[in-house]
Amino acid sequence: MALQQRDPGETQDCVPRLWRVSFECGQRLFEINQPFGVLAIVRLGFLKSFTVNDGAGEQVLGFPMRGSILGIDGIDSGRHQSCTQALSSGELILIPYAALLNLGQTHPDLRTCIFNAISAELENNLLMIRLLALRFAEARIARFLILLASSHAALGYSDSEFILRMRRCDISSLLGITLETVCRTLTKLRALGIIEIQHHNLRIVDRHALSLVERLPSSPARLKKIEANRVRRRLLRHVMAQASIV
Repeated sequence: MALQQRDPGETQDCVPRLWRVSFECGQRLFEINQPFGVLAIVRLGFLKSFTVNDGAGEQVLGFPMRGSILGIDGIDSGRHQSCTQALSSGELILIPYAALLNLGQTHPDLRTCIFNAISAELENNLLMIRLLALRFAEARIARFLILLASSHAALGYSDSEFILRMRRCDISSLLGITLETVCRTLTKLRALGIIEIQHHNLRIVDRHALSLVERLPSSPARLKKIEANRVRRRLLRHVMAQASIV
């Protein structure tokens, strides 16, 4: 992990040695199968966690931001199970896991903080599972924007205006939908006046309407394509029926 170390040094005796490390946009911070030794708390910045599927493509798992804890996927096996890449510059606080465990035996309050932080990450994962269970792709995108807005609000930022630092293809990978669907849905939400979006800058105009989105109306071109597919399937069934009679 090629991170630039900053301000090393001893903390108070009751706290294990911590390291503040900086990273740059695009930098890979953790790799799959990298030996596990530290937990990392995001102090500043925005990141992407992902794994690699059999086709060597990325499967995005989430977008950690300030306050997120990284590395818990390596606690059981002793090796990281996912990759982490920076989508902006920022800083991490690295905490040696072994020292943290030893300290937790004598400082129950610190142990509680550790468990709470890990529990919060698991709760975030549960929210994503519930989001992926939504039937329609448009609903997934709408709920994703709502969750992202809520995450910004929890950090004291605006819950209506923020930067989408991830690429559209990263959103499609996370939500299990096509890139075309992501782009089309964002365009439709903008046309309906629910959001304003320009490049990576997004503003939620009508949060209530966004929270109610299930499925958006199709464009005329999309409706024509759907109807053409229906006609094609009907003709195919007719041909197969005739063939079975013969």
